[in-house]
Amino acid sequence: MKEDGTHTKAAMIRYKDYKYVMRLYEKDEFYVLSEGESVNRIDDEKYKEIITEMKEELLLWYMKTCDIVPKTYDDRFTDEFYRIT
Repeated sequence: MKEDGTHTKAAMIRYKDYKYVMRLYEKDEFYVLSEGESVNRIDDEKYKEIITEMKEELLLWYMKTCDIVPKTYDDRFTDEFYRIT
């Protein structure tokens, strides 16, 4: 939780040596695990390639696992979402 009490969303992927955290409302995080998790290296150009790889792998995982189609109408969505004619 943020200090103001709001809930934030994040997803994380970890390799043996690295950890990448994608955040919805805050800055993403990237850690070199041998250094601990106190220094966020997300803006370090040295790790740009591995960060991109981890981000793409996380996205691919979401695409492979989030395709459950509801069998019934979900009232959280508007009629325009379902394109009811």
